[in-house]
Amino acid sequence: MKVITIPGDPHSVNSLMVTKTDLEDFHDHDYVRIESADGNHSVEKRSFVW
Repeated sequence: MKVITIPGDPHSVNSLMVTKTDLEDFHDHDYVRIESADGNHSVEKRSFVW
C-alpha cells in the first residue's frame, strides 16, 4: 500500500495530484494510506488514475 504524508487532517482530502514520475506507483482502484505529518491521523482512500 502506498503511503502519502500531508500537512493537516487527511480526512478532509478530496483529491491529490501526483507527478507523472510517481504515477507508475499508483494503480487504478488500489488503496492509498494518507497520513498527517504529525502522525496523529490517517485514512485509507481508493485511488483513481486518470
